[in-house]
Amino acid sequence: MKRAKLALYGLAIAVMFCMVVYSLYFNRSATAGIAVAFLLALILIQQLPILESFEILTLKAKFRAQLDEATQLLDHLRESASVSARSTYLQLAYMNRMGDLGWDRKRAILSDIDQQLRRLAVPEVEISEYKRPFLNMLTFDLAQVLQHAVTIRLQKYRSEAEKIYQQRFKGGIRDHEGHSAFIAWKRGFADPQYMIADPLGRTDLDRPRMLFESWLDSAPLSLADRENLKVVLNEIVELSEACWQQGTVTAEAETYLDRYAPHSDGPDRSDEIQFETVQLLPPTP
Repeated sequence: MKRAKLALYGLAIAVMFCMVVYSLYFNRSATAGIAVAFLLALILIQQLPILESFEILTLKAKFRAQLDEATQLLDHLRESASVSARSTYLQLAYMNRMGDLGWDRKRAILSDIDQQLRRLAVPEVEISEYKRPFLNMLTFDLAQVLQHAVTIRLQKYRSEAEKIYQQRFKGGIRDHEGHSAFIAWKRGFADPQYMIADPLGRTDLDRPRMLFESWLDSAPLSLADRENLKVVLNEIVELSEACWQQGTVTAEAETYLDRYAPHSDGPDRSDEIQFETVQLLPPTP
C-alpha cells in the first residue's frame, strides 16, 4: 500500500513536471505557473510526513532531556528547601526562650515555609514531620501551665505539712521512728516527676491527653484538687490538639500562653481556681 502510494505520487510529480516543460516550450506561462504550483504541492505532500515524523521525534528527544534536567533541579530544590525548613522550624521552637519573637510572627513564618514546601510538591506527611519539633515545644509550653499550677498547689501542701511538723516536734524528737515516718510523709508532697522529658525527641506529644492525665494522677493531691486542675488540663489539651491539627500555633493558644505561661508577666492559672483549704492527715504517732 505504501509503495503504491509512493508510485502514484511519483507519477503525478512526473506528469506535472512534463506539463511544466511542455507549457514553457510553447510559451504558455500561465499554464506553466499552475503546473509548477501543483508540482510543488505534490512534493510537499509527499515529503511532509517524513519531515514531520523526524521533527517530532527530535522534539520529543529534546523535551525528554530537558524534562529530566528540570526534574533533577526540582529534586535538588526540594531537598534544599526541606533542610532549610527543618532548621527554621527548630529555631522557631526555641525562639520563645532565646528571643522576643512573638507567636503571631512565628505563625506567619510557619505559613510562608509551608507554602514554599507545598509549591515544591513536598508531601504533607513530610512537612508534618519537619514541624514536629516546633509543635512538640509548643505542647511543652502549654504543659508548663498545668505543671506550674500543680507546683503552686503542692507548695501549699508542703507549707501545711511543715506547720504540722513544727507543732508535732516543737518539744524535741523523742520518738525517732515516728519522726522518720513523719519526714517520709512530708517528702511525699514533692512535685511529681517532670511531665515531658526530652520534648524534641518525643513522638507522642500529638496525643497529649493520656500523657497529661497520667501525670496529674501521679501528683499527691486530693481528689477535689485534681478535679479542679483537670479544668486546666482540658484547656491545654484542647489547645494543643488544635495546634497539631492546624500545623501551627493557633491564635487561641497564643493568647493563652501570653497570659498564663510561667515566664510571662500574667497571672498564674491556679490563681483563678477556687481551691478548698488544704487539710492534711499526718501519720499517727
